[in-house]
Amino acid sequence: MKQQQREIVRDYISRQHKRCSEHLRSLGILNNNGTLPRSEGSQINLERWFFDAINSDNYTLSITDAGGVEASLEIGSFDSSSGNPVIFEFDAAAWPDLLEEAVLVEVDDGVANGTGWAEDAEPSIFVDICGESQNESYQNLFLRDDLGAIADIPGMTIKDKEDPATYADLTDLQKLVGKLIQQEKENLLKSVIQYGSNLVVLDEDGESTPESKLAMIEWFDQNELTEELTRIAQSGVMT
Repeated sequence: MKQQQREIVRDYISRQHKRCSEHLRSLGILNNNGTLPRSEGSQINLERWFFDAINSDNYTLSITDAGGVEASLEIGSFDSSSGNPVIFEFDAAAWPDLLEEAVLVEVDDGVANGTGWAEDAEPSIFVDICGESQNESYQNLFLRDDLGAIADIPGMTIKDKEDPATYADLTDLQKLVGKLIQQEKENLLKSVIQYGSNLVVLDEDGESTPESKLAMIEWFDQNELTEELTRIAQSGVMT
């Protein structure tokens, strides 16, 4: 375990009734003086015990005011060292896998039903962080390098690099979300192309109607995807 992880585990054990330490010492994953073992095998087992314990305590994840993700749980009065319920909180980013539990990033394919812009749902990236969610378009994310509505999710507001008074490096949460968005780039582009293609309506002779063809051309142009439109034309979708 890394130093921050060790400190969190040690703090968690210190909040527990003494029978917890006695149990861990009997398992050989806590030293007799209460310090954590240094051997790799013991630390792996201790870390496994820790996650089993916080899972049984039903930990929750939430976004902090500082823009991080916090894991929180209650140690019941029977198990706490004080004999009273204790709230235990720690930085979820100490374990990357735990931080990833707080984040969902996926492609929302959208629906092109040809009934007009208002009724259609265009493809986008869907981001959910601890229950707070937003969608944003391919155009903003990948052509304009703009998080758009995603920046409105707590923890995702990027500080202004031009203002030294407010600028700060990206948080672990922001780095993770950015990485996951990039991983979905190609999947979103495929959905965008499919959406644009679906705007074409065929008449009874199997020919694309002028109105729907124009709608597709306008949509690709508005979304700065003219190159993709050319590819579609070359593939024979536009006839």
